[in-house]
Parts: sequence; structure tokens; C-alpha cells
Amino acid sequence: MPARSPVEDARLPARGIRDGLAALGVPVYRRYLAATTANNVTVWLFQTAMSWFILSQTGSAAAVGILFVAWTVPTLITMIPAGVLVDRIGPRRGMLISQALTAGLFAGAAWLAWTDQLSVERALIFAVLIGMVDGFWSAPSLVMAGRIVEPRLLGSAMGLSSLTFGFGRTFGGFFGGLLVANAGPAPALAIGALGPVLAFVMTLTLPPVPGLETSRTGSLRDFPDALGWMVRSPSTRTLVLLGMGVAAFAYSYTSLMPIVTRDLLRSGPADLGLMTAATGIGVIVGAFVMEGVGRALGRGRTIVLMVVMGSLAFAALGLSRTLPVSMALAGVVAGVLIVFRTTTIALLQALAPARMRGRVLAIFEIAFWGITPVGGVLGGVLADRLGTMEMLLLFGGATLLALIGALLGDRALAGMTLDAHARVVVRGVVHADGRPVRPADVPRDPGGRHPSG
Repeated sequence: MPARSPVEDARLPARGIRDGLAALGVPVYRRYLAATTANNVTVWLFQTAMSWFILSQTGSAAAVGILFVAWTVPTLITMIPAGVLVDRIGPRRGMLISQALTAGLFAGAAWLAWTDQLSVERALIFAVLIGMVDGFWSAPSLVMAGRIVEPRLLGSAMGLSSLTFGFGRTFGGFFGGLLVANAGPAPALAIGALGPVLAFVMTLTLPPVPGLETSRTGSLRDFPDALGWMVRSPSTRTLVLLGMGVAAFAYSYTSLMPIVTRDLLRSGPADLGLMTAATGIGVIVGAFVMEGVGRALGRGRTIVLMVVMGSLAFAALGLSRTLPVSMALAGVVAGVLIVFRTTTIALLQALAPARMRGRVLAIFEIAFWGITPVGGVLGGVLADRLGTMEMLLLFGGATLLALIGALLGDRALAGMTLDAHARVVVRGVVHADGRPVRPADVPRDPGGRHPSG
């Protein structure tokens, strides 16, 4: 039988959920999911407790946005050394550092809450410290997901990695809201300290996946190398810029849920927990369908469809005044946006040279999460001045405009996809290890086929 062309490989028929679950057949990947899920459940316990604490103490929607700024900005700074670290010595050590420090910080916040010493100012200080630690979690965990499976399972691995966010929001958000409503923030923060400990133990069972950058000893000078490659790659530029547009407006929903709950639903922390849980369920559904939808439509078309659906659902959230409808819309927003984000990350992993994937993903995470709190603060300010409904309608429209701008700037976006070997195909041209190549010249991906026991 003649070999398939790269374009034919990219159009292999989808098998729906079966494709999305393929990575679960790898034992080490299942342990990875257990570790990251334990970490994310307790992070969302912490976020739910702290965001409602800030809102109840200040009465200001903008103050909640400031909390997310205090959490996010330090993360962006520490992602720079974290990206270098993961390329040099592999991702596991960064994950372990993050989990150990997070457990200590969560325990400290819980102690202050139990002793009635937690204030708005101290809550913001803890957000800054935890944000600094988070920089050593994000990029290493994403790289680990793609490195412990074979290249053909990359899409499934990246899609299923979203389950950790989904379970985190569903259980962490729901129980966090319930605990805060009935007993205050202290119990949620205390339970939150246990998750990173469990995650640390599970991460120790993962293989010590090696770094792939060997050109010289680690240095922050490595970052301009990766940034220069990203600037020169048209497809990468488009994915990063569109990601920033979506993050600035639609992804700000993570910090806007308390405002929606208070202003539109006229409710309190228990319903905030339900809204957060609804976004978690949406993320879980998105994780299961991401690979099947991506194979059926192509990765670029999936990105386009998800952004359109997300912008419309985000705007519709501003029109809802009932909890069940708002929960359903919040779930749609979270589900389609996680498919957008994981599809984008899968394409970036496949586009980037293997030796610099940690830095490329760190730069994307810096750009993505760096602009997200700007949207959160802007959303809070607009909600205070114009109204929450008007703010949500404006943000939904702005997200749609970001997509239109990306499509006008790069018409190859909609046709971008992955072939059967996790290589990106753009306009019929295969890209491998950071460059377009002829099929016969495609090297075996050095980032794949790591221990799976």
C-alpha cells in the first residue's frame, strides 16, 4: 500500500471520544493526571475562598481583579527561569519545587484565617507569593504532558491535561464556595494545603524526563533565542497574538464570576461555588471532545469555531438572570475556551524545535496569563461604571474582533492542523523541529517515546 502524504495523514477520520482518551492507556500519564488534579483542586479552593473574602471585605469588583493581578504578575516573572529550567534539566523538578512551596503557603494562609489575622492586605501578599511559585508549575507541567507520551498521542495528552483544570474548578470551586458560605475561608484554605502534598508524592513517581537543550549551560540569554524563533514563525505569531486577544477578554471570566454572581444573580458564595463548578464541568467536557473535534474539523478550524462560540456565550451570560441558565452559559464558555487553549498549546508544542519547547511554552504562558488580569481589572472597572451586563456584552464583541483580526492577518490559520505523527501542516507543508521540511527530511521527534511505565 502506498504511503500516505502529510496532508492525507492530517485528514485521517476522527473516532470521537476514543481518540481523546488514547493517552489514558499510558500508565505514567495517568499518574501525571492524578498529580496535577490534586494540585488544581486545592488551588481552586484557595482562589474561591480568597476572591469571595476580598469581595466581601471591600465590596469592590475591581478589587477582585486586583487579586488576580497580584497572583498573575509574579507568575510571569518566575516563568522566565522556569522555562530555562525545564529545557535544561526536564520538567519534573520544576513541578516538585512548586508543589512543596505551595503547600507551605496555603498552610500559612489557613493559619491566619483560623486566628482571625487574615486581612485584605495579607491576602494580596499571599497571592503574590503563590503567584511566584506558580511560575514553576505551568510550563513544566505542560511540557511533561507532551513528553511522557508518544508523538501520535500528543493531541490526546494535551486535551486530557485540561481535566485537571476541570476537576479543580468543579470540586475546588463547589466545595470552596460551600465551605466559605457556611464556615468562612479558613476551612477551605486548610484543606487546600493538603493537595500540593499529595501532588508532590505523585510527581515523585513520574520518570525524570531529561532536558533537551545542550548547547551551553543554562542562562536567561536562552530566552531571546526562543523569542526570536517565535517572531520569525508566522503561524506561531498568529497563535500567540490570538491567544492574547482571547485571554484579555473571554478568559477573564475566571475573575469575573464573583461579579456575575453578585450583580446579575443577586446571590452569594454558595452560588459562586456552583458557577465555578459549572465552568469545571465545561472544562471536563472540553477535555474529552478536544481531540475528536480537532481531528474531524482540523485544528485551525477548531480554534475558529471555539472562539466564535465562546464570544457568543460570554455575551449571552450578560443577559441571563437565572442560576441554571448562567451555569450552562458559564460551562459553555469554559468548555470551548479550554479546547481553544489546549489546541493552541498542542500546535505550539509541535511547531517549536524540541530543544526549546519549555521556553516557547513559557513565553506563550507569559503572554497569555500576563494579559488576562488586565482584562479582569478592566472588566471590574467597567462593571462598576457601566454595569456588569454591558461589560460582558463588550467583552464578547471584543473577543470576536480579535478572531477576525487574526484571520485577516493570517489566512492559513483556519487550515492549520496536525498530521498523524503530531507534525503541523500549514498550507500542505509539513513543519518539523521548528522549520518547514520535505516529508523525506522529517526527523524523528526527540521529545517523544519516553518511559511510559
